[in-house]
Amino acid sequence: MTATAKSCWCYVVNEGYLLPALVSATQLRSHLHERADDILVVCIGEETDVTRAAARVGREHGIEVVVAPLSLLKGLPMYCARLFLCDVLDGRGYDFVTYADADTQFVGDLGDLAAAQPRAGSLLAVPDIMSMTINHPSKALNGCKAYFDKIGIPPRNQRIYFNTGVMKFRSSDWGAISRECLQVMGRRQVSDFLYPDQDALNIVMDGNQTLASFRWNYPAFFIGRKLDDIVAPSIVHFMSRPRPWDGPFPPWGRPAFQPYLTFVEAHPDFAHLLKPARNVRLVRYMLQQAYKQATESWGSEFFRSRIAQFESTAFV
Repeated sequence: MTATAKSCWCYVVNEGYLLPALVSATQLRSHLHERADDILVVCIGEETDVTRAAARVGREHGIEVVVAPLSLLKGLPMYCARLFLCDVLDGRGYDFVTYADADTQFVGDLGDLAAAQPRAGSLLAVPDIMSMTINHPSKALNGCKAYFDKIGIPPRNQRIYFNTGVMKFRSSDWGAISRECLQVMGRRQVSDFLYPDQDALNIVMDGNQTLASFRWNYPAFFIGRKLDDIVAPSIVHFMSRPRPWDGPFPPWGRPAFQPYLTFVEAHPDFAHLLKPARNVRLVRYMLQQAYKQATESWGSEFFRSRIAQFESTAFV
């Protein structure tokens, strides 16, 4: 990265997700070491005692909490919020923005990602695990192809369909990309998409994205599947329920749950936002995770081979 380039890392959440966003952001700050990149947590909604407390805690850790009104979304659902980031970042002079979902944890060195410079008009992202299932011999796992066909992802792009939980892009590009995404969603029924903004981003990029290593967006599904010899995570993404703040469920266990406990112990103003699963929800999650562990085959030779092949050519 050139000496004059200015970068930020950004989350977009509502108040209900402030706790995981702050935990993730504080981990991020500790792994940036001496880098002076800005970290922004954009909270959509009204200013409250919780957001004011978040701003105070953020300042302690070198994180800026920005409250943006709900009107920013122009009546659209919360999952569209990152498509309005330009309205928040405008005038700040950032050259590069790394967006991260709140359900991420930073566990390793970030130097290569921090230094990466996406091509103009493109973005840097990591394959979604759905793309890894294309042409799998099991009909149950190969159902993603039919879905991609249905929403208009051409076969040439189905193996490079990317996840939007972690992305890096040029600030100057994001406004145009976002507007195109909103147009794609506006022309379709929301029910057409399983992942509306992610699907729209893949449609808009049309293969122009640069794919980066799974180390920057490591699916929690991979934990415990003996894949660390292929790729060691720096950013873990907990992309489905339960999530680690719900409790120490397998495969992540206590290590991924503990950061939320530690955070609320240090900052009691956020204790009410930590609501670990109990009673029926606890039992449901335990059964769900046991089923996933028994039936998902991410450590199989098929996926090991496919992931290793991808990692051999990944950008960073």
